[in-house]
Amino acid sequence: AQKTRESGQLSLFDLDVGSDLSEQTTLSIPNMPEMTHAALLAKEREATGLYLSGHPLDSFGPALDRLPYTVQQLSEADGTGEIKDEMPVTVGGMLSACKQRPTKSGSGLIGLGVLEGHSGTVELMLFPKTLQACSAQFYDENIVEITGRISIREDRANSILVDSLTSLKDAMQKLYIRLPYIDGDQQKRVRRITHSYPGNTSIVLFDTAKRIAKGAPKEWSVNPTESLLHALKEEFGEENIVLK
Repeated sequence: AQKTRESGQLSLFDLDVGSDLSEQTTLSIPNMPEMTHAALLAKEREATGLYLSGHPLDSFGPALDRLPYTVQQLSEADGTGEIKDEMPVTVGGMLSACKQRPTKSGSGLIGLGVLEGHSGTVELMLFPKTLQACSAQFYDENIVEITGRISIREDRANSILVDSLTSLKDAMQKLYIRLPYIDGDQQKRVRRITHSYPGNTSIVLFDTAKRIAKGAPKEWSVNPTESLLHALKEEFGEENIVLK
């Protein structure tokens, strides 16, 4: 008790619980809008280490279901079943623990991370050439599709040596461009700007005159950077460019 008094700390019994509560300061709690589902999930994991009301992968079900393997299958593979060591695999999930470090030779950077599924995790390694090509998509909480080779060892967790990495978030977005009408000249105007921004986001052209939408060829898919959106808005008008 003496040490507590000397340190200036109070115990529960030092509080004047018999005082008039009406004299105490009251707090005004603002009426805040509900968090987005993504923000709520992030806060749940930050506070508890778990997702409670859902999972960030829930809205990517169709995109993940079309892939041949799940993260859980790869994490549990022991080489005796269908999945063998060094076998090519394609899988989707959420990135976490992404970091970069120099190679032993000092000739570049390698990427290390974890791919999370609804169940299970698998470690990732990106060699310098792959990391350089995929660096824009290699960050925590990005939802991605990965191709590479599975590495199965008895003395450590399974891992994937990554060959390519693409964002499923981009693949689910669409870039809508409203045109007065769709003909060869209008399509050339679009292609002249978009061809320098290859990516995974599909383009949809909307014909204002006929009020119909037409999907652009798959090879027109873009990376919707700020510079691309700015260029399109300058060419066609801000009200005619929508990314969603």
